[in-house]
Amino acid sequence: MQTSSEFYDLGRQAIPIRIGIPPLLSTMFFPDMLITSVPVELYEYGSIRAARLVMEETLDLALVNMNFYEIDKLNSHQILSDRIVFCVSPGHHLANEKEVSIEMLKVE
Repeated sequence: MQTSSEFYDLGRQAIPIRIGIPPLLSTMFFPDMLITSVPVELYEYGSIRAARLVMEETLDLALVNMNFYEIDKLNSHQILSDRIVFCVSPGHHLANEKEVSIEMLKVE
């Protein structure tokens, strides 16, 4: 019991990891990831602001949308990819297409 208490106290003294994350992503990735003994502080920011704060060393890391202009200035690793779904009525002229390009949508 004393050892558990000492580890708990040690964990409370550790400097927390500062993570920037968009609000929607925080519901997907946390609280499951918070079941760790590493202290974490979450800051809900949009991708561009969170990435800028990482570059300024205000945050330690950020979970962000990688589709912005300065992502090449950071060390990054893709953890998810998105699929955008195009929904139309069964009678629509694109209803039977397996994939739809932006070019096909420009007149819609």
